[in-house]
Order: sequence, then structure tokens, then C-alpha cells
Amino acid sequence: MGSSALGSRLSSLGAVLALTVFVWPAAAQAQVPAAEPSSQPPAPPAPPAPPAPNAPEPAVVPPVAPAPARAESPAPLDPPAAAEPASPPAFLHRSEERPSEGRASRNGPLAEEDFLKQSSPWVDFSLTSFYLDQRLGNFLNLGAQIGMYAFDRLRLSARFVTPLSDTEDGLVSGSSLPRLSGGGTTTTRVASRSMSMLYGGSVGLVVTNSKSFVFGPSLSFMRTDVEDYGTAFAVSMPFEWTTRRNLRVGFELALGHAFGGTIRTLCRIGTVACGSGREDRQSGTAVLFQFNMGWSLGRL
Repeated sequence: MGSSALGSRLSSLGAVLALTVFVWPAAAQAQVPAAEPSSQPPAPPAPPAPPAPNAPEPAVVPPVAPAPARAESPAPLDPPAAAEPASPPAFLHRSEERPSEGRASRNGPLAEEDFLKQSSPWVDFSLTSFYLDQRLGNFLNLGAQIGMYAFDRLRLSARFVTPLSDTEDGLVSGSSLPRLSGGGTTTTRVASRSMSMLYGGSVGLVVTNSKSFVFGPSLSFMRTDVEDYGTAFAVSMPFEWTTRRNLRVGFELALGHAFGGTIRTLCRIGTVACGSGREDRQSGTAVLFQFNMGWSLGRL
């Protein structure tokens, strides 16, 4: 009896201990209230400590990129020379296709030297009046001249003139003029034949060039196709304008001296011819005025 009572008490004590171990922690957790979230902002982090005085700054070493490996390329072969297409002459180009070398730029005029190069050579048609004292003269004549500006300062030209009417010897005006000599001898002057062409040339120095106007005083000479009228030398003053469309307009005035030439004479005694001869013509004044219009071939 005593041992059974002791055993029942021990079993009751064990059950109480087991209940206390498993139930008590859960009850303690249920009694602790949950922590409420704080409404205040978190504290800012503490500022970093200032560097120590005279502390050396750390050196920054840039990264070194590895050198790329050089690939040896084979030597290039010389390309074959391309055949240049043949171009037509400059005067066959249209205005928008013509080469711009030496032409006036759209932003400014040509230089003086370029203007002279592109204004020559040139060809002109002319209306000319001339008078050679003791020889002949004519008011209206049709002619032509060609020329060029060489070495940027030299003006060269050549001309020929054909009269539009019969131009006779002005000293012996279409008839024989008798001249009495001693012993009943009469000397008669015979008029030289009419001229059919006056020709000559000139060499001058360009003293004014305003990129459209040229003035070049020249020394010129003139002769006819009849030797009896001699030669004339004159100082000429040509004034010439060249437009951007290659048109040339100008006039020329020349003044000089005519010399040389002879007059044919016939000798008569009564009605019998005693021979013929020649006598020199006197010197006289030479005057020429010319208006010309033509084209500059250097810009075509």
C-alpha cells in the first residue's frame, strides 16, 4: 500500500513538470507586446574624419592598356594608271562646262595679268579713215586687224584696210600736170595707179589695264600695195574695252610722218617724147582714225 501511493504521486509530479516545460514559454511570449515602429527618422551617418595635416595624397596610376599587336600587312601593289578620257577643245564646251582656269571668279574680278592673257589673241573688224600728205587719202575704208598682249605688257597688232571707193594719187589728181623746162622741154607728171590695200603693224606698251579697259600707246607703220606712195610711221593711241562675253570695242587715233615714194615723169620736146624718169615725193603728215569691234579668242 505504501509503494503504490508513492508511485502515483511520482507520476502526478512528472505530469506537472512536463506541462510546465511546454506551456510556460508560450504563455510568456503571448504576454510580451509587439514593438511599435518608430516615427522618428534615422540618425544621419557621422561625417568622415578630416585627413591628417600634411598627409600625402595617394598617387593615381592610370591603367596601362596593352599595346595592340601590329599585324604586318603586305605592301600595296601599284594600281594601274587610269586612262584619262579625251576632252573636246575648250571652244566646244558649253558655258557651264568650260574649265574655270583663268576665268573670272564669281566672287571677284580677274587679276590684271589673267585678264590680259584671256583677252588675247583677238581679231577685230574696222572702219578706217586715213590721209597721207603728198600721196593719197580716203574717208571710208573697211579693214580687219589681229593682235595679242604678250609678256603682260607688250601689245602687238597687224592690220589691213581696203578702200570702198577708188583711191587715186592725190598729188596728181587723175590727170597729167605739165611742168615747163628750159629749151622748150616739157616735163609731165603721171599719176600712180590707185591703191587697193593699206597694210601695217604696231608694237606698243600697255600702260593702263583696269581689268576691262586697256590703253597701250604704240609705234605703227603703214604702207600701200603701190610702192610709189612710200611709207608712213605714226604714234598711235588705241583705246580698247573687252567685256565678259568676249566682245571687244575700241578706237584708235594715229598721227605721224609719211616719207619716201616717187613720181613718174615724162619728158617731151614739143610733141616728141624725150624719155621718162622719176622724182621723189615730198614728205608729209600721216593721219589715221579707226573704229574697231571684234572678239577676244582667249576666252573661247
